[in-house]
Amino acid sequence: MEENISPVHFKVTLFGEMEVSGGGRELREKQMKSTQLVKLLAYLFLNLGRHVSDSELRDVLWDGEISNPSGALKNLVYRLRRTLAAVWPDVNFVITSNGEHFINPDLSLDIDILEFRQLIRKYRGQDKEQGLEDLIRAADLYKGKVVKNLNDLKWERYVQIWYCHQYIELISQICEELIARKRMYDAEMWAINAVMLEPEEEQIHVNYLRVCLAQNKKNKSMEVFNSIVHNFYHDDLESISPELQEIRARNFPHLSDSLRQLKDMVYGTDKASVRGPLLCQLPEFVQILRMERRWRIYQKRSSHVLVIDVIRDGDEAGGGSEDSKDLQSARQMLLDHWQASLRPVDVVTTYGSSRSILLLPELDEDISKKTAESARDLISGKTDPRCTLKIWNFTI
Repeated sequence: MEENISPVHFKVTLFGEMEVSGGGRELREKQMKSTQLVKLLAYLFLNLGRHVSDSELRDVLWDGEISNPSGALKNLVYRLRRTLAAVWPDVNFVITSNGEHFINPDLSLDIDILEFRQLIRKYRGQDKEQGLEDLIRAADLYKGKVVKNLNDLKWERYVQIWYCHQYIELISQICEELIARKRMYDAEMWAINAVMLEPEEEQIHVNYLRVCLAQNKKNKSMEVFNSIVHNFYHDDLESISPELQEIRARNFPHLSDSLRQLKDMVYGTDKASVRGPLLCQLPEFVQILRMERRWRIYQKRSSHVLVIDVIRDGDEAGGGSEDSKDLQSARQMLLDHWQASLRPVDVVTTYGSSRSILLLPELDEDISKKTAESARDLISGKTDPRCTLKIWNFTI
């Protein structure tokens, strides 16, 4: 076994970006210029006190992806020694013995994640006042996911997820304890800091929401709640977690009702049933037509409008409002035809007893004409007295 005794005290940071410092010198992750070197050193620090075998290191570093992992590991350990020696030439960090590798046990080391774990364990056996201070010290150590730039292997993701989960729990406990002591400002600062460190973790945002609610900040609470629903649930209130449902019921019941009503207005009672054209009243059709015209000007594309009158043979006036059974029958035949043949993006309205108006977005003129002629063929000879169609086709 290689011996080494060093009077230097070293501080190792693994939360966020890896850094080793001691004796007025430091080695940062970026200085190592090799992801594999960072992985190797980080894994040895994470397993401080263990002798890690060649086979274990080969698995965690390459997972069977290279042809000669034994040679690669031997070379990597050599490079790691040289990298560390370039900063601390008189210190031997890594010891190799009988096919196992480990951090020199004679070194004086403080490793942030080990202190983090120790403080959490210590909290569970103390009174709440002292325990809160230990939780705050632990939270202050957390600077982001463990060696955050390493997340391409299973063990790295597992370690990152485990420590992140511990951080989320302790931030929740810290804020709860601070709120109970009426230290609202401190609770908010810890909650905001957590959001900045882990913006992609939903529970961190929920904790911030609870802090805002505890301070009775209604507008800010609403803003945070809406942000969570938007970012994590794509604005779908019906799919939010049970915890958020409980928060919504207690604090934002009006939001629940108004959004549900809005969805009902947009989707109707059956969201899955979007078949056939939109049938609407004439005033709604006019508004849709105006909006469609604006959109088409912006898109520089055209849509067609069909105006179809049901008339009796020999009657050239069209567009009348005479309420007769033959005209009603013909119009109903047309509406049934539109319902079965038109697209969901098409819009249909009626005017009087005999006129139908169709909006056909993004159809060329030939298809628009065929749509009109199919209606004419449908009506021909089907009513008594005989009816026919008078058709106008224009572009918006």
